[in-house]
Amino acid sequence: KDTAQVNTVKSQHITPIARTDADDRWYFGSRHASLSDCKKVLIVRPDAIGDFVIFSNILPGFRSLHPEAKITILLQEAVAQLAQDCPYIDEIITFKESRIRDAQYRSEVLSQLQSRHFDIAYHPVYSRSEIGDALTLQSGAARKITFNGDNSNLSPQLKNNNDKSYDVLVPASPGVLLETQRNREFMKGLGVDIPASQGTSVWLNQNDDNYVVELLKGLDINSPVVISPFARFGIKDWPIEKWAQLLSYYPDENIVICAGPEDYERAQELIALSSHGHIYNLAGKTTLSQTAALMGRCKLYVGVDTGPAHMAIAANIPNVVLMGGGHFGRFMPYSPSTTMVYCKVSCANCNWRCRFGVKPAPCLTQISVPTVIRAINTCVSQPISRRKEPLVITETAPYEAAAYRIKEAEPDNSIFAATGAQTSQIAESQASRTSETGHRYLVSAIVSAYNSEKYIRGCLEDLENQTIADKLEIIVIDSGSQQNEAAIVKEFQQRYGNIKYIHTERETIYSAWNRAIKAASGKYITNANTDDRHYKDAIEKLAMALE
Repeated sequence: KDTAQVNTVKSQHITPIARTDADDRWYFGSRHASLSDCKKVLIVRPDAIGDFVIFSNILPGFRSLHPEAKITILLQEAVAQLAQDCPYIDEIITFKESRIRDAQYRSEVLSQLQSRHFDIAYHPVYSRSEIGDALTLQSGAARKITFNGDNSNLSPQLKNNNDKSYDVLVPASPGVLLETQRNREFMKGLGVDIPASQGTSVWLNQNDDNYVVELLKGLDINSPVVISPFARFGIKDWPIEKWAQLLSYYPDENIVICAGPEDYERAQELIALSSHGHIYNLAGKTTLSQTAALMGRCKLYVGVDTGPAHMAIAANIPNVVLMGGGHFGRFMPYSPSTTMVYCKVSCANCNWRCRFGVKPAPCLTQISVPTVIRAINTCVSQPISRRKEPLVITETAPYEAAAYRIKEAEPDNSIFAATGAQTSQIAESQASRTSETGHRYLVSAIVSAYNSEKYIRGCLEDLENQTIADKLEIIVIDSGSQQNEAAIVKEFQQRYGNIKYIHTERETIYSAWNRAIKAASGKYITNANTDDRHYKDAIEKLAMALE
């Protein structure tokens, strides 16, 4: 028996110079049909969850370009759930990102692609990667089209070499554009105009929505706030301590944490730090498509730049997104439902190759809790139906020179001119800045509130009138009070950004003080009983004596 092994054209991923047509007749060179005549179409999108959601705004364009074709899309296995119910896609082929660099595994994926004999393959990615190009160019498609994008993920030499293997390079305009605009630009290069009003989409099925309804019913909550505090890459996170401080300002809200199973323990840590009584850890408890369905059942999203943020936008719920500078002005903000918070820096658009080598990146750690509170309050006060553009709120606090040794750039809002985004300069108070000693405040005043409704207003007014109120943190510990201190504290929180409210079950005053000490951010700590009143410079004098 002949056991000789032959390297076939297919096994070596070689594009032959002669092909057979649909009638098995051989031909040399290129015999391309018009785009509309292509019957077997491949779209290669090898990137992440958020990238696919943003890309969804032009999928109708591919169907209008190929109304009679079978459209196949190649996606990461982790992303594929979001495309299962898409009406513009006929077939999904998946690959595991963790294995695609293995030659044997990649060959298996390519064999699936080559067996379909695609008439055309699109690689509509502005920042192409080596893997994306390899999967497209070796797909066996008769014609291959891509974006003439940037060099973020390819060396100039490799990009130049790969460019020569594509049949068409769709030109890209220079400068920074929102990714939704880039997508429309790609389709325009193919002769299809996608209206700017075309939003992003996540296609849901009834089973996913039913699961979410039952999940929330089991928790006995309705229309919660959903937070997504953890990004896929830690460099894009916001510090967990700041998340805890933020959540303490909203003690009466039902909050669900949306994250993957790998973040379950971190979510538990956040719940413990916040001392919040209504936070539910859903990390790992929903699939990707169920997470998308969850967004539609929530009243507000707050989170970092990650996949769920784009799902929230697709669900058209109010959303507050904390953005770093790695791809500044590119992936946010593109929807009127978004209120974006950012700290503009001179080193923006670094492609997340942060020169400081720390995680999270300084451009995120420098976003203050008061600024995020302002963003949330602004977001919920303006119904989406009345908005015409996103809102951008700028953190103006400078970096800590001792820690990072960089100079903060002047906020540059020209990037948002094309979107018409409003920009609000929010000047952070001295109290919310971190001092050179590493403390956010000079003094933390602990207020223990138990059945003290008639005193609490005067207490807070007294503290906010102190001469060092801009350096003073106020921590109110409500140890199971039977009166309405919470409403008064919340009223003051709307006016001031330095008040933290923690509600607990009934406990001793010493336990309450110890709890507050753990939550304090001040260099010094003082006690302020609700019926105490001070001279306006009293706390300043105490602090200066210790200084």
